[in-house]
Amino acid sequence: MTQPQTGASMQEFLAEHGLVAPSYTGRSLATLMPSIAQSLGVISEDSMEADGWGIRPTRHVCLIVVDGLGALNLAEFSADAPFLNELATDAATASTGFPSTTATSMSIIGTGSETGRTGIVGYSAMNPATGENANFVAWRNLPAPHEIQRKPVLLEKIVQSGLRVRSIGLARYNGSGMTLATLRGPEYEEAISLQDHFERALLHCVSPGLTHLYWADIDKVGHHYGVGSPEWRQALRDFDRELARFVANLPTETQLVLTADHGMINVDLAQRIDVAQHFALARGLRGLGGEPRLTHAYFNSPGAADKALPAWQGTIGEHGVVLTRDQAIDLGLFGEVASHVRDWIGHLIVIAKKRATVIDSETMSPSAIGLRGVHGSLTETEVTVPAVIHVA
Repeated sequence: MTQPQTGASMQEFLAEHGLVAPSYTGRSLATLMPSIAQSLGVISEDSMEADGWGIRPTRHVCLIVVDGLGALNLAEFSADAPFLNELATDAATASTGFPSTTATSMSIIGTGSETGRTGIVGYSAMNPATGENANFVAWRNLPAPHEIQRKPVLLEKIVQSGLRVRSIGLARYNGSGMTLATLRGPEYEEAISLQDHFERALLHCVSPGLTHLYWADIDKVGHHYGVGSPEWRQALRDFDRELARFVANLPTETQLVLTADHGMINVDLAQRIDVAQHFALARGLRGLGGEPRLTHAYFNSPGAADKALPAWQGTIGEHGVVLTRDQAIDLGLFGEVASHVRDWIGHLIVIAKKRATVIDSETMSPSAIGLRGVHGSLTETEVTVPAVIHVA
C-alpha cells in the first residue's frame, strides 16, 4: 500500500487512491457560516476566511442543511428533485471537512473551524480519559460540550450582534450536547413534519436575521434502505415538493442558502472487512471509533499500534488507506489539531475506498452493521455537497 511520502501534498496522496481532499477554505463548510455572518454585517474576527460562497449582503438568510444529500446524489436522481436541481443550475458545490459525517460537519459549520480544532473527530471516538466509546451525535460518554469543542460558535456571535436567530428542528435536538457544542445561541423552535419545518421558517423570514433549518430524513432513509431505493427517492421527492412551496412564498430580500453535511454511497458486502474475523487486527486493539467508512482504531499503546500497522495494511489492502495518527495529522486531514484533541484521534485511521466498510461484529450493533447507505470517507460522492444560493 502506498504511504505518504515526505513533502507529498494531501491532494496528491489521496488522488493516488481515488479519493479527494477535504477542504477548510474556499467554498467549504468551514467558510459557510463566516460568509453568512459577513452578509448580515457581523464581523467574526477569529473565524476562518469567509470566501467562495458569494453570499451577498442581505436582510435575512435562511440556511437549510439537508442531511445526507450530496451533490452527486442529487445530480444522479435529478428527476426526483426537479425544483432543487433547477435552483442548482450553476452546479455550484462545496466541500466537507474530514471525516464526511454529520457530527463533524455540523461542528465545522457552527464554528467555521477545522475538525482538529473542534475536537469532534467523527461519529464516535474513544474517550482518552475513560477508555469508553464516546458518541458525538448522542453525546454519550462525553464531558461537557465546552470541554471538547472550545471554539466560539458563530451563531452565538450573530445573536450577540443584535440580530434575531432561530433554529428549527426536531424536539430531540433542542438542548442536546451536540447542539450546545456546535449550534448554540439561537432561539430553538421545535417542529415535527417537513411541512411544519418550512411553515415555521417562513414566518421568521419576514424580519431581519438568520433562520437555520435542519432536515435529517433523507439521511435516515438512506442509511436503512440505501441511496436510490424507492424509499430514498420518495423522501427526496417529498423534500423537493415542500422546498418549492417554501421558495414560492419567500419574502423579498431573503437569501436562501442550501447545502448538506455529506453525501452517501451504498455498501458492497463483498468489500466488507470484519475485524472480529481477523485475529491479526485484534492484537493489542482496545476498540474502534468512527464508523464503517472512517475507522479510528485505538490500541493499548502507540507501540502496539506501530506493530499492528503492517497487519492492518495487509488485511485492508485495496479496500482502504491505513494511516497512523501522525500521518493523518501531518497530511492535514483534520486541519490544525489542538493539543487537547490529538488523543481523541485513533492510533490508526482507515479511510475506506470504493464501497468498502470496516466493522466489528463483536462490538457493533446489528443495526449499525446492517446499514445500507454509508458515509464518512473521502470519495467525491461523500465529500461534495450542494452550494445552492437563491435570492427571493
